[in-house]
Amino acid sequence: MLPPYYQELELVILGMIFILLAAGLYKTKYAVIAYLFIMLFRPGELYEVLGQIRFELLSGIYIGTLILFRGRLKQVSWRTHDINKAMFLFIGVVYLSVPQAFDVAFSWDYAYSNFFLIFSLYIMIICLLNEIKDLKLLIYMYLIMTMWLAYMPIFNHLSGIGHLRLGPGIIHSKGITSGVAGHVGLANMMTQAIPFAYFTFINERNKIGKGFALLALIMYVYATIGSGSRGGFLGLIICAAIFFIKTKRRSLFLILLGVGIFLFTGLDEKYLNWMSTISDFGMNEGSAHSRWDGLRNGIDMAMRRPILGVGVGCYSLARGAWFGWSVWAHNHYGELIGELGILGVASWTWLIYLCFKEIKRLKKGLIKAGLERDKIYEGVLDACWAALVLRLIIGMTTHSLSVFIWYMIAALLVVMSKGIEKEGLLPEKTKLS
Repeated sequence: MLPPYYQELELVILGMIFILLAAGLYKTKYAVIAYLFIMLFRPGELYEVLGQIRFELLSGIYIGTLILFRGRLKQVSWRTHDINKAMFLFIGVVYLSVPQAFDVAFSWDYAYSNFFLIFSLYIMIICLLNEIKDLKLLIYMYLIMTMWLAYMPIFNHLSGIGHLRLGPGIIHSKGITSGVAGHVGLANMMTQAIPFAYFTFINERNKIGKGFALLALIMYVYATIGSGSRGGFLGLIICAAIFFIKTKRRSLFLILLGVGIFLFTGLDEKYLNWMSTISDFGMNEGSAHSRWDGLRNGIDMAMRRPILGVGVGCYSLARGAWFGWSVWAHNHYGELIGELGILGVASWTWLIYLCFKEIKRLKKGLIKAGLERDKIYEGVLDACWAALVLRLIIGMTTHSLSVFIWYMIAALLVVMSKGIEKEGLLPEKTKLS
């Protein structure tokens, strides 16, 4: 059973993708938005003919050609920004792990299906977005597509449709395409978008934009609830704590918190009991305990293959062969350690450290320039910081190495650095070298 006008909306989005790709010839920012839509919409999964012709790959080649003809590739040079250096190093480690992987063919296919798209988006954002206001447009488009992904799960939850978990007796709602086809993936997709919706709502001065961000925020929270994911529920709690710390307008935060609590009032006792098992994390047998097992098995894999691990994407294969349990890590750190070894841990950690360092540097520079209350800069930086903190914490409950949000945030920060410097808004000593 599909939600009202679901297939018609699919065709509208697909048409928008083609229009945006064509518009990229006129203004390159539209090509970036098209590729973000492709990553989230996954047209190759929904339409067989597009999957057969490798539509995602063809779109990437087309946009890459735009970058080359516009002479923009130099903007992603590793000399331009430290985050670029770290990103190139990490992607290099990812692909270096493939030839020595537990299963080379599977690892290569996984690297192509995931990290090729991620790295392509990273390069496109840096090379084709030229102004700070372009970032605002990109974030709005990201919110729109995530709202689309939330549409079906919300409808399913309201209709009582989903996978029934017999133990706790609750229903897990989900979407169709790979990113939200599982209830955990759905919860991850929604919670990582919540900081961008929240800080857009807080900082947006236009009433229409503010109302749109509020609607997106409510949809993400409800879709997370409908997923029945305990990790998602934990993510909502973490988001509330982060927003309380970061938000200066506490009265507005309390109103939103009240709306969030209201959404939970319609839940039955079985759901709340299931969420309460989060407190048993690592203490008893079951899926909560398996998150610790995911970390331990990842460490064990790295002990057998310390330098480059078992190869990107091969965690479940190695786990099945060595530990008799062919499932994913459900733990970001176990996945990272097990699949990419010492080099992967070092390169990925350096990348994330530089992201936090850049957020701090930009905020400090804006304060010195007297622009600490500039809404565009402040909102994007706060959203990036909150999303990184959120993902680092819930990383103990889900494998997320190939989740694009880490790397999109890194690209946004590079563009912000470039844009702020270009506009001459930072004091001289804080500009990029």
